[in-house]
Amino acid sequence: EDSDRSDEADEPRASEKRRKSAYEPHTFLGEEQLRTTMAREYFVIVGLLSASPRGLQLMQRYHVWQLLTALLTLEGRPDLPLLIMHTLNCHSNSELSQSRSLLALCCNSPLPEVRLAAARHVGVLATAHVPRFAEWGMALLRGQLADGDPAVREAAQAEILEACETPECFNRLIALQITPEQLLSEYASIAKGR
Repeated sequence: EDSDRSDEADEPRASEKRRKSAYEPHTFLGEEQLRTTMAREYFVIVGLLSASPRGLQLMQRYHVWQLLTALLTLEGRPDLPLLIMHTLNCHSNSELSQSRSLLALCCNSPLPEVRLAAARHVGVLATAHVPRFAEWGMALLRGQLADGDPAVREAAQAEILEACETPECFNRLIALQITPEQLLSEYASIAKGR
């Protein structure tokens, strides 16, 4: 009888141990997994693929772009857009690359922390002199000037002002009809104490 009781007591422990050690696909990209394991390094591999013509072909063929888009739009997961945004290569002008489109999705994310990080990341790309940045990057930053979050607007304004140190970006600023008021409105309201 005592051995039956010990078997019953051991059974829940064994069951819990099996649950903890069993592979559960829904936890593969869980926040804890990405933070504590090497799972986040898979995104580095995707970033490396996005940096080469052959890698872009593979990403297109195996629908990796669609998977990344789905990950970007998961509710309640601001960590995934940040991880994806910081690993994709936006230097390619190839038609196969959708890195810039995914960055645009981050700029329009429903999560303010993702939009803020996207504005700052676009600024980093401007500083890195990414090819044809003035064409696409300035347009992304212009869109963020109308953001509902003051921190995002302020970051976009700062990044635009810094990017305009290059003649291409300055000319694009004029072509996009960004007014000085749009760039300075946040600073003016701060000065007035609003």
